[in-house]
Amino acid sequence: MSVTRHLDWQPGKVDPKGIDWAAMLGRIRRRLVSMATYTVREHDTLWSIAAAELGSGARRCEIAELNKLSDPHELTVGQKLKLPKK
Repeated sequence: MSVTRHLDWQPGKVDPKGIDWAAMLGRIRRRLVSMATYTVREHDTLWSIAAAELGSGARRCEIAELNKLSDPHELTVGQKLKLPKK
């Protein structure tokens, strides 16, 4: 995920006035860094992780998409997974 201002990619475009871009980029960086992660343990499945961490096993597809898992049934103990927001 990235952020690009008008002025960064299109010469002549104008960014909205009154926005402190340094502060905005700092907030975005902090939010991206603070994304929740989960370390896979023995016997974990995407369903069990989603149920325990997000409150619904049905959200297993979101975890698979977010982590670009080619086979969501193959998890490795110790694997780090990004979790979507609750």
